[in-house]
Order: sequence, then structure tokens, then C-alpha cells
Amino acid sequence: MLSTIYVLDFPWGQQAELRKNVEEIAMPSTQSSSSSATRVGIAIVLKQCSVLVGSRPSTAHLGDFDEFPGGKCEPGESFEACALRECYEETSLKVSAVERLHREVFEYRDRTVDLNFYLCELLPGSPAQTASPPFRWVSIEHLDGLDFPQGNEGVLRILRERFLSERAE
Repeated sequence: MLSTIYVLDFPWGQQAELRKNVEEIAMPSTQSSSSSATRVGIAIVLKQCSVLVGSRPSTAHLGDFDEFPGGKCEPGESFEACALRECYEETSLKVSAVERLHREVFEYRDRTVDLNFYLCELLPGSPAQTASPPFRWVSIEHLDGLDFPQGNEGVLRILRERFLSERAE
């Protein structure tokens, strides 16, 4: 399959590739992606053993749940580029993607979402000592006490298994 590749320049100088017509090749999954699923890129921003967590507005879909920075992909935008863009738009933090941590195609009652979670790190010079509301730094060991949507259960399990077991070693 032929593809068109665009390079997205972020305001802080980072670049990310946007791939059009090859998303499933670029992001393989054992789960099938419905063409009607909403494509979502999500940033799991790691700082030491804490991650950035926000609260969804009560008027939003899944209102009042906790969430990681992220949102809907724009047409032709890769999941990774979306996660980086949404993180910057929501938090003003400059991050880079380290790896895709998890992918979940999840069906809620009213919609299907194709969730793509990227483990991200802060870029040098990013002011991350404090997070701007509604976002805050939460220790990975305290994530179980928060109220995330069901579609996040897989990535929460991966975070616990991967990062809490590393601390125990």
C-alpha cells in the first residue's frame, strides 16, 4: 500500500510523522479496528514513579472520570502525533513518546474507541514540577484509588505490572 508521509513540527521543535492510509500497518494490533471507532491518542507522562492524571469535565463524555492527557486524532494524524499534540494542548507540557504502551479497542454503550496509549517522557526544559489543574502527578501505586473509564483498565494493569515490579526489584 502506498502512503503519504507528512512531518508535523511542534512549537518546541520536535517532529512527528503523520502517515495517511497506512495507520494499521504502522500500528499493528491483534485487535481489529472498526472503521467507525473514534481514533484516540493518549499520553502516559512518566516522571519518576508518577504519571500525569486529570479529571474529565462533568459535561464531557465519561464526565467526572479520571483521565490521562489525550484526545481524538485529526484526519491523517498518527496516534503518536495525536498523543503529543493533545498533551501539549491540555497541559502545556512538552513530551516525547518513548513507546506505544498499549492499544485497546473498547466498546462503550454509545461509541467505540480505538485507544492508543504512549509512554512519554518530559522534554528538557519542560516546567513539570507542578501540573496545572485539572492535571496532577499521581504515584503509580495510587492509581487504583482513582476512577478511570473501563477502557483504561488494560493500561493501568500494564503500568502496575511494569513499574511497580521494577521498584520492588
